[in-house]
Amino acid sequence: MEGCKLTLNMLAPKGNRESGWGENEKRGGFDYHPPIGWKGFGLRVVGKYDNGNDDWLAYDGNENEWAIAYHGIGIGGKCKTVEKATHNIFKGGFQPGSGQVHRNEKNINKRYKSDDIDNDHSKTVGIGVYCSPNPDVMDSYAQSSSIKINGKHYKMGFMMRVKPDKIRISESIPDYWVLDGTTNEMRPYRIMLKEY
Repeated sequence: MEGCKLTLNMLAPKGNRESGWGENEKRGGFDYHPPIGWKGFGLRVVGKYDNGNDDWLAYDGNENEWAIAYHGIGIGGKCKTVEKATHNIFKGGFQPGSGQVHRNEKNINKRYKSDDIDNDHSKTVGIGVYCSPNPDVMDSYAQSSSIKINGKHYKMGFMMRVKPDKIRISESIPDYWVLDGTTNEMRPYRIMLKEY
C-alpha cells in the first residue's frame, strides 16, 4: 500500500482478500454482492468502535451486524489526490458531495430510523454520502481515480459497513444508498484496488 501513501498503523493484513469473497449471503439483513476482480486490503478497525464491540463487522446474522456497501474514490473538487481523499476520510469520515441528485426522492428503506426530529429522512433520501451495495457502482465512480504502483494503474475504493437502519435508499435507483457519513453510520474496513 506504499503507492497509496497509507501508513502501516492504518492497515490490518489479516483483512486482506483477493478471492473467496462469498456469494448468496446477507450482511446486516441486506444482500451481499462480492467485489469480484478487486483486491482488498484490511484496515485496522477491530476494537476501534462501540467500546471494542465488533458485532458490526460480523457475518453471522447477529442483530448488530452492519450491511456491506462500496464507495468509489474519485479525484476532483477539494481532493486532488488519492492520498488526500483517503486521509480526509480517516480523519473525519465521509463528506457529502455536491451532486445530491436523489435528495428529493422517496426513501424506500422500511427499516430506516431517525434520531433527529429536525432531519427525518424516513420520507426522502435527503443530503448525504452516496455508496452502493453493488461493487459495479464503486467501479464506475472510481474511474477518475488512478494510482500507479509498480508501473500499473489502479482504481481505488472502499469496502465498508453501513448501519442498516440508517441507510436511505433511492426509489428510482435502489443501488444508491445515502448515509450521513459519520462513523456512527458508515465505517470503511478495506481499501479496494482494481487494475485497469
